[in-house]
Amino acid sequence: MAPVGTPKGGLTIEQSLEKLSKKTVPYTDDIFMFNFAWKGEEAWKTGIYSPHKAKQVAWSRHFTGFWNESMAFCEMFLPELEGDSPEKEMLYYKAVTGKKDSFEDTMRIGQKIWTLERAIRVMHGRSRQAEDFFPYMYKPGASGMAIYGGVPIYENGKMASRLSQGHVSGPQGRGRFQNPFLCPGRLGQRTRLADTKNAGRLRLEKSGGRA
Repeated sequence: MAPVGTPKGGLTIEQSLEKLSKKTVPYTDDIFMFNFAWKGEEAWKTGIYSPHKAKQVAWSRHFTGFWNESMAFCEMFLPELEGDSPEKEMLYYKAVTGKKDSFEDTMRIGQKIWTLERAIRVMHGRSRQAEDFFPYMYKPGASGMAIYGGVPIYENGKMASRLSQGHVSGPQGRGRFQNPFLCPGRLGQRTRLADTKNAGRLRLEKSGGRA
């Protein structure tokens, strides 16, 4: 999912984000998913280290698992939330397969694909410690975005579209961010990945019971 740029069609940034948030099924109606606040307390509450941003990353991975990697739609063009996505994808899917699945159904399949991929990686020894950035990514500007005409940043109680050339991510924030991202149940989904000491016993559980 490309970063959201400046609003179009005469909309305010809040109106634009509310419109986009209707399309991010099943994580709908959360405009802070698009918030790139990276400074101070706001980064933890609603910004790049928050569960809100974890929803956006999870949504992107689930969309990719089904639509980009299974249905072979180009990631450079889709999803296009400021355009005709996900209606465009669903017209294609139903015309080709004849199935009556909803977009939410396809995202659920994408979540299963992503969870299975991660489970396989964990069984082969991958851990949180292995999922770290190279040191240069923690330097000022390495994560900055000066394109798209600016990105949504929530500061001092107001959302605004701003450039973020000096954007800095920190290892401490990355570690905390992993909690909601690696446990979909914390994002409102019904399943979670149970990581046991013995990777061979890795299992997928439902909240409150076994799958």
